[in-house]
Amino acid sequence: MNTLEQHSQIYLDTAAAFVDQVSRIPVSAYEQPALGEWNVRHLIAHTGRSMQTVLEYLARPAERIDLSTASEYYHATRQLAAADGVAQRAVAAPEGLRDGATEAMTRLLAQVTEALDAVQADDPEQVRIITTIAGGMRICTYLHTRIFELTVHSLDLAAATGVPVDLPADALRITLEIEGELAVLDGRGGEVVLALAGRAPLDPQFSIV
Repeated sequence: MNTLEQHSQIYLDTAAAFVDQVSRIPVSAYEQPALGEWNVRHLIAHTGRSMQTVLEYLARPAERIDLSTASEYYHATRQLAAADGVAQRAVAAPEGLRDGATEAMTRLLAQVTEALDAVQADDPEQVRIITTIAGGMRICTYLHTRIFELTVHSLDLAAATGVPVDLPADALRITLEIEGELAVLDGRGGEVVLALAGRAPLDPQFSIV
């Protein structure tokens, strides 16, 4: 199994865990608060974009690599997030999600599975670079950012709804690696090390994203 195949499988397994979780969230819970200004429906819609953007970006080849790691991507997109209307897009989620998101998320999962299978068939040497909102990236690197989003927001949904999610161990490992790299880039790696070692708590407002 090559690197792209391995990372595609971790990504798809994580997306499948999210879709399974969504299928168990009752529609009656969709208007409950979830994350900041978002309710559960908004958060599901935003998390679903972790499949939609892969579909979009796979169709946008790039000529050079601008970002070589997932942490660089997040560093670059922090300021872009507000201008790009991330929160507004989620609030303007498709009306169809009001009546249940399972069908839409299941359809996205099938589409992105097919698209990644096609990429692996067409690009056995894994040289394709895609254009993301922050610049050119290897497909595997971008998939790490989507694994991160799916993992964090599935856990957000679990906290908001009480519906658990069974995330792959590899998805949790990749997410923790990105969080650690971002903490170091922000000059706050020591705080995270001490917190994980049980030496000192993090500030309640601490965030690296």
